[in-house]
Amino acid sequence: MRSLTDLGSILKLVFVFGNLVILIWNVSAASRIVKDRRAPRIFLLLTAIGALLILPALIIGVSASSVEYGTVVYHVAWAWPLTAAIFFAQAAYSLIKRMVTPLFGVPILIYNFLICLVATIHLANGSGWIAETNGNTLNSWFFALSSAHANAIGHIIGVESLGNSMWLLIPLFAPALPSRSRVKAVIRTGLGLAVISAVVVIILEIPNGYAAVTSYNRYDSAYFQERPLNDFKFGLQILPALKRSPPSYAVKRDVKLYDSLNFRAVSIVVTPEALAPKYIDSIGRVIDMVRGENTTVILTLGYSNDAAKQFAASRDGYTERRLKDLDRIARALKPTVIIPATDPYGKGALVLGTLSPEYWIDYFTRSAEVISKVNPNIYVAMSSSSFGPKDSVLYSWASGKDSPLRILGFTFFPSFDGAVSLDTKLRVANRWMRQAGTGKPHWVWSTGGYPVLHGEQSQTLAVKGVISWAAAQPRIRGVVISEAGDYTIQTGIQSPSGRMRSVGEMLLAVFPKYDE
Repeated sequence: MRSLTDLGSILKLVFVFGNLVILIWNVSAASRIVKDRRAPRIFLLLTAIGALLILPALIIGVSASSVEYGTVVYHVAWAWPLTAAIFFAQAAYSLIKRMVTPLFGVPILIYNFLICLVATIHLANGSGWIAETNGNTLNSWFFALSSAHANAIGHIIGVESLGNSMWLLIPLFAPALPSRSRVKAVIRTGLGLAVISAVVVIILEIPNGYAAVTSYNRYDSAYFQERPLNDFKFGLQILPALKRSPPSYAVKRDVKLYDSLNFRAVSIVVTPEALAPKYIDSIGRVIDMVRGENTTVILTLGYSNDAAKQFAASRDGYTERRLKDLDRIARALKPTVIIPATDPYGKGALVLGTLSPEYWIDYFTRSAEVISKVNPNIYVAMSSSSFGPKDSVLYSWASGKDSPLRILGFTFFPSFDGAVSLDTKLRVANRWMRQAGTGKPHWVWSTGGYPVLHGEQSQTLAVKGVISWAAAQPRIRGVVISEAGDYTIQTGIQSPSGRMRSVGEMLLAVFPKYDE
């Protein structure tokens, strides 16, 4: 339903607008404070440095989480927690010296402290400074706060705040000078109420955050059931969702990682923009770099930047263009498997809205016809991710004998509650496969965790749990780990600095059992 999608877009704009107001407030407050010659020098210094650093530190804080920019700026990733610490010190000083009323000063102090602590936790975790000891209570509480911070933002942004550090709360200068206008007084009051609300929500979410972080311990004892040779494959999703030629930095890093893991399946997401003649040849060259004699190459058609606009303008026109894109993929790239649309009731619902199963049934049927005319040896597949009623209807059709889809599969990721929802998805998928009774093979097309949000150990345990479940299911023929690096979200096996996270070490240890 488009109304829900539109509401989500409005809430995102509200969040961005709120952060913009805070930035303007900080600059305005700093300009007034530094002009006050009666203010203590320490207070003036803290305010001036904070105002000077806030914008570049914010840019660094967002950029350092992405492979695209993180390789350049991760050396100065400390700038964001340092700036948050300066704001905290400014608020603490103004409160101690009674330069601000406690009614505003205390909530701002707590708010800045929480932001500073979360930023420091993320920096320490990303640098590998936090020991990944399973069952470490102190670490669990650290990441409980990180999870609570994301949960609070998630009330506005939704699931997109999971693993995406572009959604940040910005620290706030304490209003150490009296307001001289009604407009500024209203703004000050509004910011004060917003800060109090944020602090209350974050604190209330801490128990939920702790429960989410510790929920992954259920997979600590998971074991890997060995499968016959060539009956089960590991795969890796490489590169960001391509909108143009594959970036050289991503190709170099991801291909090297893929080779080191010795996987036998590779997954790439391409958007319609990347299928232009000037880009598609370079994508083909990357595929040739990883394509081996027994390699399963999986290509998924993602969504363009203006997909929602195109779909709203003409549903039929949008569908016809995607069918032409699939024809181009089959002819030029010759993958083993094509997934005509990324998670219809996951990513698809976020971009296009929640469409009826009838639309997707028609789309996948026509997609299979187009692809089979080009190359009948290409497997056409589908992925289920939401496990709701509409996803169930679509899976039931896809698993039937009359469906042209030859492979089915799932996407498994934790949610705000950690492994609780992941466990639920695994149980639902198991029930669906039993009820369908289909002989069609299945894959886990994408799985992973949130190493920055819930800690690297949580990512390792989530992947371990899913692999253990999949290997115990005779119909599951492979698992694709998402992704090689942190691109749009922070789920990578490698951090932006190039450091291998603990999940990579676990995969290196486990995989030979299946490939000896």
